[in-house]
Amino acid sequence: ISYRFRSIGITQPYLPISVTYDYYDKNKHILTINLPDTVAPKYVLLNGLDDTNIEKYRRNIIYVAKSMGAKDLTYTEKEATKIVELEIRLANITAPTFNRVKRTIGELQEKYSGICWRTYLTKMLAIPNLALQENDEVMLYSPHHLDKIVEVLQSTAP
Repeated sequence: ISYRFRSIGITQPYLPISVTYDYYDKNKHILTINLPDTVAPKYVLLNGLDDTNIEKYRRNIIYVAKSMGAKDLTYTEKEATKIVELEIRLANITAPTFNRVKRTIGELQEKYSGICWRTYLTKMLAIPNLALQENDEVMLYSPHHLDKIVEVLQSTAP
């Protein structure tokens, strides 16, 4: 989804991807998948829908949608609430600590088959002529968090 957002100008990825030195072998580089950022600060999102700052955030989403041509206010308000609820759910699963786990792209594909990992990583890195392989390694920060993200996304209506 992040690379589709990038194609329409939204550059903030949900799962940040980077290339760094391999912590286990400084002579190699490795792809890393980091913990995501939320649009609203996590500490605010954890206050829930009744928080005044969350309501301001929801209203801002509505304002932006109307500015971009949204006509049905009732529908727009419902969708804005769904967006905020999803962000709250995602903020609640963000692991306070992390552990690094090295996986191959093939292992990621097998475990999280709903994401086409080679396509995702290739598009997010946007490196010309990059040809990632199933046996290329990825450093995953907080695999528990990725498990929870997949659960939330699978239980969220499109």
